[in-house]
Amino acid sequence: MTKLYSGDTVVFYMDTPNGLLNKVCFEVMYFLCRRGQENLRAMTIETFELSTVSTGKRYIFQKTDELDKNHRDTTTGTVTQGRMYELQGNPACPVESFLKYKSKLNKHINALWQRPLDSFVPEEETWFCKAPLGKKHFGKYDGNYFSSTGTIAKISKHSIRSTAITVLDKAGLFLKTE
Repeated sequence: MTKLYSGDTVVFYMDTPNGLLNKVCFEVMYFLCRRGQENLRAMTIETFELSTVSTGKRYIFQKTDELDKNHRDTTTGTVTQGRMYELQGNPACPVESFLKYKSKLNKHINALWQRPLDSFVPEEETWFCKAPLGKKHFGKYDGNYFSSTGTIAKISKHSIRSTAITVLDKAGLFLKTE
Protein backbone atom coordinates (compact mmCIF):
# COMPACT_ATOMS: atom_id res chain seq x y z
CA MET A 1 0.00 0.00 0.00
CA THR A 2 2.84 2.36 0.83
CA LYS A 3 4.44 1.80 -2.56
CA LEU A 4 1.16 2.37 -4.39
CA TYR A 5 0.57 5.69 -2.67
CA SER A 6 4.16 6.94 -2.74
CA GLY A 7 5.05 9.77 -5.07
CA ASP A 8 7.60 7.50 -6.76
CA THR A 9 5.04 5.61 -8.81
CA VAL A 10 2.92 6.67 -11.77
CA VAL A 11 0.33 3.99 -11.02
CA PHE A 12 -1.91 6.41 -9.10
CA TYR A 13 -0.73 9.68 -10.64
CA MET A 14 -3.92 11.74 -10.57
CA ASP A 15 -2.84 14.19 -13.26
CA THR A 16 -3.17 11.62 -16.05
CA PRO A 17 -6.29 9.74 -17.20
CA ASN A 18 -4.66 6.31 -16.73
CA GLY A 19 -3.31 7.09 -13.27
CA LEU A 20 -6.62 8.56 -12.10
CA LEU A 21 -8.55 5.58 -13.50
CA ASN A 22 -6.17 3.11 -11.78
CA LYS A 23 -6.44 4.90 -8.45
CA VAL A 24 -10.23 5.18 -8.43
CA CYS A 25 -10.79 1.61 -9.64
CA PHE A 26 -8.37 0.27 -7.00
CA GLU A 27 -9.97 2.34 -4.24
CA VAL A 28 -13.49 1.23 -5.14
CA MET A 29 -12.34 -2.39 -4.88
CA TYR A 30 -10.31 -1.77 -1.70
CA PHE A 31 -12.53 0.51 0.37
CA LEU A 32 -15.79 -1.18 -0.58
CA CYS A 33 -14.32 -4.73 -0.36
CA ARG A 34 -15.47 -5.58 -3.87
CA ARG A 35 -15.13 -9.05 -5.33
CA GLY A 36 -12.71 -8.24 -8.11
CA GLN A 37 -14.16 -7.27 -11.43
CA GLU A 38 -17.65 -8.63 -10.77
CA ASN A 39 -20.22 -6.07 -11.99
CA LEU A 40 -17.63 -3.29 -12.48
CA ARG A 41 -18.35 -2.93 -16.18
CA ALA A 42 -22.09 -2.50 -15.53
CA MET A 43 -21.56 0.43 -13.15
CA THR A 44 -22.84 3.83 -14.22
CA ILE A 45 -22.17 7.36 -13.08
CA GLU A 46 -25.21 7.04 -10.78
CA THR A 47 -23.94 3.87 -9.05
CA PHE A 48 -22.15 5.90 -6.36
CA GLU A 49 -23.16 8.94 -4.38
CA LEU A 50 -21.46 11.50 -2.18
CA SER A 51 -22.82 11.99 1.34
CA THR A 52 -21.74 13.62 4.59
CA VAL A 53 -21.77 12.46 8.23
CA SER A 54 -22.92 14.78 11.03
CA THR A 55 -19.32 15.92 11.69
CA GLY A 56 -19.06 17.18 8.11
CA LYS A 57 -16.77 14.41 6.85
CA ARG A 58 -17.68 13.33 3.32
CA TYR A 59 -17.82 9.79 1.97
CA ILE A 60 -18.69 7.89 -1.21
CA PHE A 61 -21.06 4.93 -1.04
CA GLN A 62 -22.70 2.58 -3.51
CA LYS A 63 -26.34 3.57 -3.79
CA THR A 64 -27.56 1.05 -6.35
CA ASP A 65 -27.92 -2.66 -5.74
CA GLU A 66 -26.50 -5.38 -7.95
CA LEU A 67 -26.56 -9.12 -8.30
CA ASP A 68 -23.36 -10.77 -7.20
CA LYS A 69 -21.96 -14.19 -6.39
CA ASN A 70 -23.58 -14.36 -2.92
CA HIS A 71 -26.65 -12.18 -3.46
CA ARG A 72 -28.82 -13.31 -6.37
CA ASP A 73 -31.90 -11.30 -5.37
CA THR A 74 -31.89 -7.49 -5.49
CA THR A 75 -35.17 -7.24 -3.55
CA THR A 76 -33.47 -8.12 -0.24
CA GLY A 77 -31.71 -4.77 0.13
CA THR A 78 -28.15 -6.06 -0.13
CA VAL A 79 -26.58 -2.80 -1.27
CA THR A 80 -23.07 -2.69 0.13
CA GLN A 81 -22.70 -0.77 3.36
CA GLY A 82 -19.10 0.11 2.55
CA ARG A 83 -18.01 3.71 2.64
CA MET A 84 -14.99 5.42 1.17
CA TYR A 85 -14.25 8.29 3.57
CA GLU A 86 -12.34 11.42 2.74
CA LEU A 87 -8.90 11.99 4.18
CA GLN A 88 -9.01 15.74 4.76
CA GLY A 89 -5.79 17.48 3.79
CA ASN A 90 -4.29 14.30 2.32
CA PRO A 91 -3.39 14.49 -1.42
CA ALA A 92 -4.20 10.76 -1.68
CA CYS A 93 -7.81 11.31 -0.51
CA PRO A 94 -10.03 8.69 -2.22
CA VAL A 95 -13.09 10.97 -2.20
CA GLU A 96 -11.19 13.77 -3.98
CA SER A 97 -9.84 11.24 -6.50
CA PHE A 98 -13.32 9.88 -7.15
CA LEU A 99 -14.81 13.36 -7.60
CA LYS A 100 -12.00 14.41 -9.93
CA TYR A 101 -12.42 11.20 -11.93
CA LYS A 102 -16.16 11.74 -12.24
CA SER A 103 -15.64 15.35 -13.35
CA LYS A 104 -13.26 14.26 -16.14
CA LEU A 105 -15.55 11.57 -17.59
CA ASN A 106 -17.07 11.90 -21.03
CA LYS A 107 -20.56 13.32 -20.47
CA HIS A 108 -21.95 11.63 -23.61
CA ILE A 109 -22.07 8.14 -22.07
CA ASN A 110 -23.29 6.92 -18.70
CA ALA A 111 -20.64 4.23 -18.08
CA LEU A 112 -18.59 4.82 -14.93
CA TRP A 113 -15.48 3.12 -16.29
CA GLN A 114 -14.45 4.82 -19.53
CA ARG A 115 -11.46 4.37 -21.81
CA PRO A 116 -8.79 7.06 -21.25
CA LEU A 117 -7.96 9.38 -24.15
CA ASP A 118 -4.63 8.61 -25.81
CA SER A 119 -3.83 12.30 -25.89
CA PHE A 120 -5.22 14.79 -23.40
CA VAL A 121 -4.70 18.30 -22.11
CA PRO A 122 -4.72 18.48 -18.29
CA GLU A 123 -6.80 21.66 -18.29
CA GLU A 124 -9.49 20.13 -20.52
CA GLU A 125 -12.82 19.08 -19.04
CA THR A 126 -12.83 15.59 -20.61
CA TRP A 127 -10.03 13.04 -20.24
CA PHE A 128 -11.99 9.97 -21.38
CA CYS A 129 -13.41 8.60 -24.64
CA LYS A 130 -17.02 8.12 -25.50
CA ALA A 131 -16.46 4.40 -24.97
CA PRO A 132 -16.64 2.19 -21.87
CA LEU A 133 -13.68 0.11 -20.80
CA GLY A 134 -13.62 -3.37 -22.21
CA LYS A 135 -13.98 -6.48 -20.07
CA LYS A 136 -10.28 -7.24 -20.48
CA HIS A 137 -9.22 -4.00 -18.78
CA PHE A 138 -10.38 -5.19 -15.38
CA GLY A 139 -8.51 -8.46 -15.87
CA LYS A 140 -5.24 -6.49 -15.91
CA TYR A 141 -5.30 -6.24 -12.14
CA ASP A 142 -4.28 -9.91 -11.99
CA GLY A 143 -0.64 -10.75 -12.43
CA ASN A 144 1.98 -8.11 -13.08
CA TYR A 145 -0.22 -5.15 -13.91
CA PHE A 146 1.55 -2.72 -11.60
CA SER A 147 5.05 -4.03 -12.25
CA SER A 148 5.56 -1.70 -15.23
CA THR A 149 6.57 0.99 -12.70
CA GLY A 150 9.31 -1.23 -11.36
CA THR A 151 8.03 -0.86 -7.80
CA ILE A 152 5.40 -3.56 -7.37
CA ALA A 153 5.61 -7.17 -8.43
CA LYS A 154 2.06 -8.53 -8.15
CA ILE A 155 -1.38 -7.37 -7.15
CA SER A 156 -4.50 -9.36 -7.84
CA LYS A 157 -8.15 -8.44 -7.43
CA HIS A 158 -8.36 -11.09 -4.72
CA SER A 159 -5.39 -9.65 -2.83
CA ILE A 160 -6.97 -6.17 -2.87
CA ARG A 161 -10.08 -7.52 -1.15
CA SER A 162 -8.04 -9.73 1.20
CA THR A 163 -5.93 -6.76 2.25
CA ALA A 164 -9.04 -4.68 2.97
CA ILE A 165 -10.58 -7.45 5.06
CA THR A 166 -7.31 -7.98 6.97
CA VAL A 167 -7.07 -4.26 7.77
CA LEU A 168 -10.68 -4.21 9.01
CA ASP A 169 -10.10 -7.34 11.10
CA LYS A 170 -6.93 -5.96 12.71
CA ALA A 171 -8.88 -2.80 13.57
CA GLY A 172 -11.40 -4.98 15.42
CA LEU A 173 -14.27 -4.25 13.09
CA PHE A 174 -15.34 -7.86 12.65
CA LEU A 175 -17.30 -9.70 15.31
CA LYS A 176 -15.79 -12.99 16.37
CA THR A 177 -18.22 -15.87 16.69
CA GLU A 178 -17.57 -18.72 19.09
